This record gives sequence, C-alpha cells and structure tokens, in this order.
Amino acid sequence: MDIFDIETDIDGIFLCSDGLTNMLEKEQVENVLNSNLSIDEKLQKLIQKCNNRAGTDNISVAYLTKEGQ
Repeated sequence: MDIFDIETDIDGIFLCSDGLTNMLEKEQVENVLNSNLSIDEKLQKLIQKCNNRAGTDNISVAYLTKEGQ
C-alpha cells in the first residue's frame, strides 16, 4: 500500500494497480485522463489499452472526484 499527501485544489484522484502502470507509460495515462471523455470512458479506455497489449496482470482502477465536480 502506498500512502501519500495530495494537494487540495485538485478535481480528482486516479488510483490503479500495477496491472495498468506496468503496461502503460505515465504520459499515456495522462493523455487519456486529460481527454474530453467521461470518467467512465477514460477508465474503460485505459483498461482496453492494457488488454490490447496483452496485459499479464489484473487491472484495478478507481477515480475519485470532489463533491460538486
């Protein structure tokens, strides 16, 4: 488990397992998260990108948004 501090002026927090981060570069993840898709579409796209690369580990993702966002 990783524990970290975050800034309070963010829109959301993206959490994922190493099944995703071992398959995609940080820039690839950032590009998807910064796209104009809905949150659900972004998460599905990231999972699909891993699966298209024959991901070898389970993939878990979560995206938390601030209330009112």
